[in-house]
This record gives sequence, structure tokens and C-alpha cells, in this order.
Amino acid sequence: MFINQDIALDPFDRSAINGFRTVKYLDPVAPDVLAPVASLDRNFNTEHPVNDATYRNFLRMYAYDRTELRSKLESVTTMAYGRVEKVSFDAAYNNERVTAYVFLPSNTDPPFQTVIYYPTAIPFFTPSSQQLETNYLSFVVRSGRAVVFPIYKGTYERMDRSIPYGAPPSIAARDLMVQVGKDLRRTIDHLQTRADIDQNTWSITVSARVRLGAR
Repeated sequence: MFINQDIALDPFDRSAINGFRTVKYLDPVAPDVLAPVASLDRNFNTEHPVNDATYRNFLRMYAYDRTELRSKLESVTTMAYGRVEKVSFDAAYNNERVTAYVFLPSNTDPPFQTVIYYPTAIPFFTPSSQQLETNYLSFVVRSGRAVVFPIYKGTYERMDRSIPYGAPPSIAARDLMVQVGKDLRRTIDHLQTRADIDQNTWSITVSARVRLGAR
């Protein structure tokens, strides 16, 4: 796998999995061996947008038939600042089902402004949503907004081990990302059927970066 994932740690952290390497060269070393390693990050500040025709072709990849959702409430649990609904609905592909966790606040009345969450890389390595990544969610719910966490294709129990996270580009990896996009859109389709969700104000957040605003 090819992964470049930054992890912030306390500089005084001395966990067993952390450490440092030392080396003693017995012979002279070529200068390029000691040269800084170039970053593999893609700099989107220097990228140029595609033309309109190409963009429309990209959009067609994410199109799907708006079939019946067949939404189902799977369970309800309570928490200190509200409740969590586990819901499911039909995916836009392969007769699959999408599960989503809907966090609803108790300190305000519906309809709720809503944040749809897209996680870090952790769910791509975690086999079950019983270990749901919620580190960045509670403060949003406490603010009186709903948070929706879909179980995207490739994450948790929907993990596809044939396409490891960070694998080199391939048609299969591209198709997985298209399915992830469709899961997001089907989640919006589900939310649009609910009277307790504010249909005028939405946000989609990636990891801990929360942005509230009009959809």
C-alpha cells in the first residue's frame, strides 16, 4: 500500500510503537542518499480545473436511478446529549444496503441543521462500526445540530479487502470512490424524507473540519 498519513503526537510521547532510528555509515555515502525525500502529496493549488465537457463526464459516473429507499429504523440508543438512530436504506448499486448513524441533539427542537460526516482513514482499517469514530462528533451535536455518519462502501463492515486503502490507482479503486459518492447522495435522499431535518441548511464535513452553511 502507498499511504502518506500524517499523525500528530506529543513530542514527549514515548509509546512502544514510537521511536527513532540511528545509523553509522562505514563507507562514504552518495549525496543523493542523504538528500531530502520529495513529498508525494498532490498540490491542488497548482492544478487546473478540467473543461466543462470533461466535468460533465465525471458527473455522469455518479448518476444513479432514484429507486425506492426502503428506509428502516434499525435501533435507537440514548446518550448524554441526545439519541442515536441507526437507520438503513437501499444503496444505489448492487442491491446493497447502506447503514447510517443519525445523532440527534436533545438541547434544541427539530428541524435540526445537519452535518454529514466523512471520516478519517481509520474506518478503512476497522472491521466493525461498533467501534465508530465519534471523536469529532459530540461537540457538533452539543451545539444543537444533527450529525449523520453513513457507513460508506469500503469502511467498517463494508470494507473491501480486495481494494486496500491507499492502493495504487486502478479501475476498481475508482469504482469504489464512485460508490462512496453515491452513498453520500443516498444519505441526502434519506434525510430529505425526514421532517426532523432542516431541509434548508446542510454541511458535509471531512474528518474534523466542520463547515456549516447552505447546501
